[in-house]
Amino acid sequence: MFKLFESIIKDIFEDEKPKKISYKERMKKGKEYEYKIKTILEKDGFKVYPNGYIKGKYDNGIDLIAYKDDEMHLIQCKCYETPPKQTLIRKFYGDCKLYEEKNENKIKNKKIIYRFITSCEKIDKSTEAFLQDNKNIKYEIIN
Repeated sequence: MFKLFESIIKDIFEDEKPKKISYKERMKKGKEYEYKIKTILEKDGFKVYPNGYIKGKYDNGIDLIAYKDDEMHLIQCKCYETPPKQTLIRKFYGDCKLYEEKNENKIKNKKIIYRFITSCEKIDKSTEAFLQDNKNIKYEIIN
């Protein structure tokens, strides 16, 4: 009797469980999101280098590098359903600093802007606190 009840409950709530997405599907979704952001930036007049697409996991935490006038935008894109954690934002900040150190010749006379772009409409409280203390990171939500 209990097994039958358990089976019925499982069938009812099976569709409500979040489905696990394979690594390959997550990567595809991430690349599509990067492309979407690249397209938006290009419509805004930016010249965009798709660092993440070209270098894959060796992009050193910078998905897109966008140029406009005297600005260089270092961009991390995250297509997440849950809010990005503070540790991820801190890592991005460190990755940007390293990029600046290694690419002084490309950066000459440019204003550098760090942009963390996510699809999640919610923000983690610790992330929000970190961003309050680090105003040089632009945190943007784009669906």
